[in-house]
Amino acid sequence: MRLALFSPFSLIVAHRKGAASRSTAIAGSDRLPEHLPYRPSAWQRWRTRQQLAQLDERQLKDIGLTPAQARRESHRLFWR
Repeated sequence: MRLALFSPFSLIVAHRKGAASRSTAIAGSDRLPEHLPYRPSAWQRWRTRQQLAQLDERQLKDIGLTPAQARRESHRLFWR
């Protein structure tokens, strides 16, 4: 099973690349303001935490988390 885990930075870069390629058609109306940080939606947080809960101990070690940290994060409420 392959899980797609994205960091907030990679999502910002992907969004800005898409916005830059469309900037000639739309005059920057869909671009993120430079001063606002990226904030994932509630659905994205829920899905990422569900994927985190499915990782085994070796995969958690690879991303620098302990099983206890992953369990604590996966049980957080999706709106927080």
